[in-house]
Amino acid sequence: MYYAHIRWDDRGAAIASQTVAEHLSGTAALSRAFAEAFGAGDDGELIGLLHDLGKCTDGFQNRLLRDGPRVDHATAGAVACSKYYGRFEDAACIAGHHSGLPDFGNVRTDCAGDATLYGRLKKGIAEQYLESCGESGMTLPDLPRAAAQPDRLCASFRTRMLYSCLVDADFLDTEHFMDGDRGRGGYDDIPTLLARLEKYIAPWQNPQNELNRLRCDILNTCLEAGAKAKGLYTLTVPTGGGKTVASLAFALRHAAVHGMQRVIYVIPYTSIIEQNAAVFRDILGAANVLEHHCGVQLDLSDGAPPEEVRRALAAENWDIPVVVTTAVQLFESLYANRSSRCRKLHNLANSVIVFDEYEIIGLNLKSQLNQGFRGLVLFLLTLKIADKAIHRRQYAQNRNLSAERGAASLCSASTRHTLPTYISFRRSTELSARVDLHRLPLRHSTHVPVARAA
Repeated sequence: MYYAHIRWDDRGAAIASQTVAEHLSGTAALSRAFAEAFGAGDDGELIGLLHDLGKCTDGFQNRLLRDGPRVDHATAGAVACSKYYGRFEDAACIAGHHSGLPDFGNVRTDCAGDATLYGRLKKGIAEQYLESCGESGMTLPDLPRAAAQPDRLCASFRTRMLYSCLVDADFLDTEHFMDGDRGRGGYDDIPTLLARLEKYIAPWQNPQNELNRLRCDILNTCLEAGAKAKGLYTLTVPTGGGKTVASLAFALRHAAVHGMQRVIYVIPYTSIIEQNAAVFRDILGAANVLEHHCGVQLDLSDGAPPEEVRRALAAENWDIPVVVTTAVQLFESLYANRSSRCRKLHNLANSVIVFDEYEIIGLNLKSQLNQGFRGLVLFLLTLKIADKAIHRRQYAQNRNLSAERGAASLCSASTRHTLPTYISFRRSTELSARVDLHRLPLRHSTHVPVARAA
């Protein structure tokens, strides 16, 4: 019998063991469930079943039971994946599930032992890593050999998403065996959070002045739009129009209607993150909201309060209904190759992602996001053009100019580089906003900025 993990007591005596078969089956089940969110359940299960195949060797058992020398226990599964299934992206996930996703390298020029995927596979084949493995006790699925993915960028994102599924499943299964229940999960579901939001905004539905009437119109428009089809949406709201709650209303309604799992807010400034997170905690309950940025202290130490431990655990993989984070945190995870940063990526699938202050993100990053997320997640974009229009209106009033003409001129110039916005003014003192909450296609145009994709 081959063991994957041993739990020891303080005196160095073994008190519990987990077999390789138990660990592989547990990891495969979790990995499949995660990958099904973006249509790759079979691949998720396969990499879970093969990732620790190299533990079925005398060398690893000696390492585990007798503190012997380190051994490479990942390459054998990667060899099996490439040899029997021709799935080199899956093999990369297996090869790097501890050390990080490797560079694929060049299949013709890489030598055995190079740090690339092909170098590791060649070494594994030459030194018969696979043949040295004993029986894992697992039955492998009957899957066809993989077809080549013509879009390299999409293939790279798909590989990272599968890698995320594997490393999170591996961590969770190992954690459960080694530490038991650490307090993960137990959050309210999306329909419950939507009901809580609707109760919170119910008193607002009888506005007593013109400004509150406009805020209610914006809020109700967002709620109605939340029931529409998945896609790319924009929301433009003037300052003071209740954008924070209105966007949350759209996101929760959309997630509830489409069976989506979470809402992720991406905001460039920590001051705005702190404000929004405080509002969300007040509405939805602190246990359902994760504020994740460098200014938040996360505590996993012994003796830490359970709610602190729970929040720290949620920061590892974003397995919580509402996440409020920075653009830096998201981008570093999207393009990382280390397990700790990539672990949360699979939870972006089947989520509503809200980008605030989207216009300050560079066009090259917008292009990569648009292509990488195509078909996986929904984007909800919020712009600040309305704020600029308000300042232009105030300036026009001071100069005795037409506020409507001034705002229209500004918006016309601004939309050359951003999504269209619709702002109109009534007389010189009243502002009304038409919420432009419409779905946009998810394909990228090379002739105009991606934010205005046709």
